[in-house]
Amino acid sequence: MRKIVFLVTEDRHFLSHYKTLAETCMKAGWQVVVACHVLNHGAEITAMGCALEPVSFAPGSSSLWRDLKTLLRIVVLLRRQKPDLLHSVGAQPVLYGAIAAALSGVKATVSTTDPLSPNPAASSALPGAILRCGLRRRGSAALSPFPDSSLVAEQHLRLYDSLVPTTPLVLHLITGLGSGGAERQLALLLKEPNFHNGLRHLVVSMTNLGRYGQELRDAGIAVHCLGMRRGIPTPGGFFRLWQLMRRTQPAIVQTWLYHADLLGLVAARLSGWAKVAWNLRCSDMDMRRYSFLSRLILQLLAKLSRFPAVILHNSQAGRRAHEALGYAPRRWQLMPNGFDLTAFAPDPMATSRLRDSLGLPPQTVLVGMVARYDAMKDHATFLKAAGLVAAQRPDVAFLLAGSGVEDGNAALSELVQSCGLVGRVHLLGQRDDIQAITPGFNLAVLSSAFGEGFPNALGEAQACGVPCVATDVGDSALVLGEQGRIVPPGQPETLAAAVLAMLNLPLDDLRQLGADARLRMERDFSMPALATRYAAFYAGLVEKG
Repeated sequence: MRKIVFLVTEDRHFLSHYKTLAETCMKAGWQVVVACHVLNHGAEITAMGCALEPVSFAPGSSSLWRDLKTLLRIVVLLRRQKPDLLHSVGAQPVLYGAIAAALSGVKATVSTTDPLSPNPAASSALPGAILRCGLRRRGSAALSPFPDSSLVAEQHLRLYDSLVPTTPLVLHLITGLGSGGAERQLALLLKEPNFHNGLRHLVVSMTNLGRYGQELRDAGIAVHCLGMRRGIPTPGGFFRLWQLMRRTQPAIVQTWLYHADLLGLVAARLSGWAKVAWNLRCSDMDMRRYSFLSRLILQLLAKLSRFPAVILHNSQAGRRAHEALGYAPRRWQLMPNGFDLTAFAPDPMATSRLRDSLGLPPQTVLVGMVARYDAMKDHATFLKAAGLVAAQRPDVAFLLAGSGVEDGNAALSELVQSCGLVGRVHLLGQRDDIQAITPGFNLAVLSSAFGEGFPNALGEAQACGVPCVATDVGDSALVLGEQGRIVPPGQPETLAAAVLAMLNLPLDDLRQLGADARLRMERDFSMPALATRYAAFYAGLVEKG
């Protein structure tokens, strides 16, 4: 429910000139608060259904101390009431209200400064000239008084609606829009019609447009870039974010990934009172493998975790891992990943096309892993296991796709050579057609050592009807269910044994596992269902005020 505060000099003044307007606002669904000097009409105002906040204005006051006390009282009032709009009437309320609104982060203001007749007969003509509308929403409007107060009230109401739209804005702050699970998940959600039910969305990348930014813009989604270097927040970027939040006044700031969690929380607190929701996308991160700054930010986030309204997590493993780090939020909310089951779907011809593109014989069995080059993904364990599998199955080729997984990666190329896999491993690098490559795998593998939450690569492989083998990290076991094999992380021999066991199954049994996996994805993890769940979550968060 939207809230308006009327800041006027006296209670009788409000009743003689603004009663009809207040009643019109309440009928339209606004919550009305009256802040004024209370004389003899306080009970009448509260009987209307308005909340009453006593504020005293000293006529002709020249006392700086008294002025400061009045200003401070209004600031405290606005921070407590958190209105969407402040309508100030009269010279002193306009002056104090403008300053207090700026200090309190009020979304929009309307100021009326023309003299008002104290004669009750004038109550049929509501005040006219609106001199300034909105500290954030720059602009002005002139309201001409009409003899019928109900007409003038409707005119004011239209102005209020233009300043405070009924459709809440969700601002998504993410570290970047390049390839990655969180980035892909956000892009997919924004393309779902259900995600926009009763909501507006704005995406802010801390870095640049990346892979998904222009794609989202082409789909009609507003995307802003702060121009920071990845992993290094800058004062200039923070200031641009703060300005954007002050201008757009989101109802919710949804952050994605750690650096965005920190930056979004601070900017939201300084720019207003948007609800902040963090979105955890990983589980047991081995921070020894990351920079000092990343470790410091994670420690700081644990201490600040009580400030967001809610922390979303895409896996139960992620929640447990962050609780162990000291996260203690007001509320946890599970929001598992969803998948584009139209883009990721079984394709009977995909395997032969993939073989042909790599120049492989028709009988070659393809074992693939889609994962960026990162310590968390543990390519070393995959390649050591692949060496063991290759020794027993000369018909198997191994495909690796993802950011950094390319011939120019010296460390990765050295691993391939040391495992005796030259000519058996194909490094595909970053691919924009991963939905065409994945269904070509005969078997998909994920060898992560730590940090997984709800692995997109496994869900996408199963959506394509491809059986999977994965390490027991994050919620991988939950994602695979009974349709895949789970092994301990960091054990190449065990991983190789599981891969061989799957490849040695009769072809019909292997295909049935893939078909069952596809059915499970359709039932439990479709993107439209997740988009509807997010929209309902955001609506509930806004409604709680």
